[in-house]
Amino acid sequence: MKFNFLDELRDIVTGFEGTVIAIVSDATRGVQYGLQPKCKDNVIPDVQAIDEAQLEVVKAGGDQRTPFAQTTFNFGDKVRDKVTGFKGTVTSKTEFLNGCIRYNVTPRVHERRLMRNETFAQADLEVLQATPEPVATPKTGGPRTVLTRDKFQR
Repeated sequence: MKFNFLDELRDIVTGFEGTVIAIVSDATRGVQYGLQPKCKDNVIPDVQAIDEAQLEVVKAGGDQRTPFAQTTFNFGDKVRDKVTGFKGTVTSKTEFLNGCIRYNVTPRVHERRLMRNETFAQADLEVLQATPEPVATPKTGGPRTVLTRDKFQR
């Protein structure tokens, strides 16, 4: 992750600014940051989730804790909510400034219909079937043609 909790960030596309209060990571390795803008006229604006690639640091916040350090579940784990019995696959996780970690759980398709995802606190979930942590592979950008004087090379 490029940014830390309490960093003040700016969206380079829209100019929106706010302080990092949440970090969302999903199974596709996408990362978004929840930015809380400053209060105006005693009204607290809504938090906006913005993709990591669109953000730049305005001011470092100084919070150096490692996001997701206490992660219990891996993407792809089959889990069950202990309270409701809801079952599904872990597809994203969110860590909040206060240390709360929540997981998005996607159920299996039922009668050819996609079912609604639900979000649960880490403490409310138990693993039914663990998935090994995937090994990160470097992104190469795919094959590329190299132009030489004589011919194309692959």
